[in-house]
Amino acid sequence: SIVRVREGFLLTFLASSDFNNSAYKDLFDRHLTSYKLLQVKVQSNGDQEYYFSIRFGKNDGYGADFINKLKSLSGIKMVEIITGRDSAEY
Repeated sequence: SIVRVREGFLLTFLASSDFNNSAYKDLFDRHLTSYKLLQVKVQSNGDQEYYFSIRFGKNDGYGADFINKLKSLSGIKMVEIITGRDSAEY
């Protein structure tokens, strides 16, 4: 499947199988003006890959603070953000 994100950013993160997926929602609600879950892939070891299209608030820029907070959540292994302007495709 191909995902095109023209505006905003494509966020992907890898989480362990015991990750509490409600943990990210509060963080997203505080930092993002909008977000949409595009896909979740479960790997053979039980890890989960999450794909979101997201938009930051005007004062958040590229969201360094948001990324650091997301990385600090229990169970998060990897976080990656790609700008929609780079026409990310998966």
